This record gives sequence, C-alpha cells and structure tokens, in this order.
Amino acid sequence: MFTYFGQQMAIATLVSCIAVVAAVALHLGLMATGRGALGRRVMWWTLTLGTLVVIGIFTVAPIGIRSHTDRALVLVPFAGGEYSNVSKQLIVEKIAYNLALFVPLGFCLRFAFSRSVPLCATVGFAVSLVVETLQYVTARGTSTVTDLLLNTLGTILGAALAVLFLILRQRLFSKSSSTISDGQGADAGIRIEDTRTHQNV
Repeated sequence: MFTYFGQQMAIATLVSCIAVVAAVALHLGLMATGRGALGRRVMWWTLTLGTLVVIGIFTVAPIGIRSHTDRALVLVPFAGGEYSNVSKQLIVEKIAYNLALFVPLGFCLRFAFSRSVPLCATVGFAVSLVVETLQYVTARGTSTVTDLLLNTLGTILGAALAVLFLILRQRLFSKSSSTISDGQGADAGIRIEDTRTHQNV
C-alpha cells in the first residue's frame, strides 16, 4: 500500500525537513535574544503546522493516487470502502497508515499547547473530521468512520508518547541532580573530616 504514495512521500519528506529546519532556526534565534521559553513554544507550533501540511499532502492534495476522483462514504467501521474485499495484509497496512499519520500531530500538540491527552484527542478528531469531509467534497477518496477513529487513536498515541517522554526526562534529570548533590555532599564530608584531622594533629 505504501508504494501507492510515492509522490506524497517525496513531497512530505521535503516539507518535514523544511519544518524541522525552520523550527530549530526559530528556536535558536529566540534563545539568542533571551526568550528561550517562547522559542521552544514557537518551535513546537512550527512543527505542528508542518504535521498538518503533511496530513493534507497524504489525504486531500490532488497528487499521486489522490489525482483520481473517487467519492464514497462509509459510516460502518471496517465495512465497505477500502476495508472490504481486500487482503488482511492490506487492511493491516491501512490501519498502520491511518495511525502513523496522526501520531506526530498528537506528539507536537502536547508540546505546542501544553494540553492534556483528551484535549489533543479532540483536536485530532476535529482535524480528521475536516479531512474526511474534504475528501468527500473534493472526491479525493473514500470517507470512512474507520479512518476517523484510527486518526483520533493515532493522535492519542502521539500525545501519550509525549507525556511518557516528559516523565522519563524528568526522572532522568532528577536522578542526575540527586547524583550531583550526593557527590557534593560527599566532598563536603571529606573536607570536614580533613579539617577535624588537622585540628586533632
């Protein structure tokens, strides 16, 4: 299935690289002016915008497989449309595609707006709903409830990964700080013992 999106992959890769370079440049530029917190926020805003553009490239842009008009609406999950009369492998790839496409959005939303996972899921649902509606209006693919659910789940996974990353980073920094503090305490204890030894002598 992924071979069908060759043109989208090429353009999406280019857009992703541009978004990353722009995000890092903005972050470093604002850090240089003493606005590091704003720089981090702007960086994640830029990356979020990049993920939205990539989603649009794969779903509604009239290129590659989407250059052919096709309009259908399937309201029953995993029934009809692109999930019927196809191999199990293709179904698995379709599910993986819809999940993976929205994982970066959930990850970036969590950092860009410091929102909870449920709020990120709501935004992901809204974005997916807009995508499925545009697909139907512009006849760029089959609009299905399954895609809506999978896209939302992908956003949730991305936001959850961001939360997990924050927890692991906090624990790592806490452990590092504790190690440094213990080391400083041990050095202070050695210095005290040395002082007492000299006094006794």
